[in-house]
Amino acid sequence: MKNKLCFFRSPVLLQQSIFLCFLLWSSTAYSQCTNPDVLLSEDFESNPVAGANTGVIYGGGSSNHNSAYILSGTRFGWFNVVNGIGNVDVYDRAVSGLCVDSMVQVSFWSRQSFGTTNVTFNMIDDAGNILATSTVSLTSFYQQYTFNFVATTPGMRFVIHCNSTGGNGVDIVMEDLLITHCCTYLLPIQVRQFNAACLKSKVELTWEIEQRDGNNDVRIERSKDGFSFEEVGRAEPREVQNNIATYRWVDDSPLPAMAYYRLVMTNLDGSLSYSSIIATYCESVDVVTISPNPFKDIFTIQFPFEASYPSNIEVLDYTGRKVYEVIIKDKTQFVEILLGNQYPAGTYFVKVSNASASSTHRIVKAK
Repeated sequence: MKNKLCFFRSPVLLQQSIFLCFLLWSSTAYSQCTNPDVLLSEDFESNPVAGANTGVIYGGGSSNHNSAYILSGTRFGWFNVVNGIGNVDVYDRAVSGLCVDSMVQVSFWSRQSFGTTNVTFNMIDDAGNILATSTVSLTSFYQQYTFNFVATTPGMRFVIHCNSTGGNGVDIVMEDLLITHCCTYLLPIQVRQFNAACLKSKVELTWEIEQRDGNNDVRIERSKDGFSFEEVGRAEPREVQNNIATYRWVDDSPLPAMAYYRLVMTNLDGSLSYSSIIATYCESVDVVTISPNPFKDIFTIQFPFEASYPSNIEVLDYTGRKVYEVIIKDKTQFVEILLGNQYPAGTYFVKVSNASASSTHRIVKAK
């Protein structure tokens, strides 16, 4: 089994066809708030809606014409594109007050009325860099969309871009937009060279910190979403040279999809300081093959002749949520997996495991 790993330091992304991962990096540790702060809570009750591009939609971005579209309150967000107009931004909402290097979460519910509407949701920083994006074809029932990313500037914009041309039923329905962040406060503890590497089925973390009096013990915490962390290990310095302590820790049982790591250190006054967050995904390249990739509705998993059974197949979305699972009890070489229209286009992860091995593969569902 071979493994690949890549990094990007936001907002630059390095991606190759057989692997994907990323690194969110900062040279300084920080203390983190206990509960995320709300930056924006939009219920779309007012009309016109702040951020609505009223020049390309009918109305002001809010409506109550169909009670079935209301999830809360008495109105809902409604961006009904003017007939004949397409490829336009229908909503552009600016948010300020972010702390650089803090985790940000944007969540909302969206659907369409009855037509065919293809949209792109973009999270953009003050420099115009896209921090998170997704292109989807909306359905006639509500789906919740959630984006997690790290703030790179004090402000951001949430932009909804309609790729379809306005006509009968080409609209975007929105409810309960919530943007939160966990603000960071810098402390003088210097964390240097915080890196990750894939070691077959394991993840190796290495870092350096300035030597200090007191406890040199460092706790390692892991999360599947970048917000809720739990302790998974502790590390002592491997060596100390020129007042710099070098550390190494290996996660022997990494998460099957994207995983977030941070370091927790105890200050002399008993308070805690946190490193920046490093997020990794190590994709295994072994004898299990998946095709086609990208796929539209169906993909095929090919097993080697020597594979052991039973084998368990799990399909996870980009947040780590399981959307499909099947157990293959009898020996077979090909297994077809159907992910129909109920699952949106985007990135998924396929975990294949049996008694002797486990591997995770990145796949893309085309729109």
